[in-house]
Amino acid sequence: MLPPIRIDQRDAQRIRSTVALAITAHLNGTATLAELSAWALKFFHAINQVDDDNDDYDDSDEDDDAVTRTVDADVLAILDELLFADQPSLAPNDATLRQWVTQLTA
Repeated sequence: MLPPIRIDQRDAQRIRSTVALAITAHLNGTATLAELSAWALKFFHAINQVDDDNDDYDDSDEDDDAVTRTVDADVLAILDELLFADQPSLAPNDATLRQWVTQLTA
């Protein structure tokens, strides 16, 4: 079973752990690549939604106290790959998926 998608997952470690759990679910046989791919798309949008909701800021006001979240490059790169994992020619193999889990949990 894939982990739930929660918009309140704001800290970087929690985001990394959640993506690692999703990949592990596939490796353990509880989610297909198609399900993992769909989950990755929803998760990507969920973690970026908070920042998108703050579009009413003025670019000239750089001292604004609004909290912004930066998703680390590892997570973005892995989610980008997972978005297309349901396409046979783009599907990562199990060794790559295991390497991503290790990278995310290190």
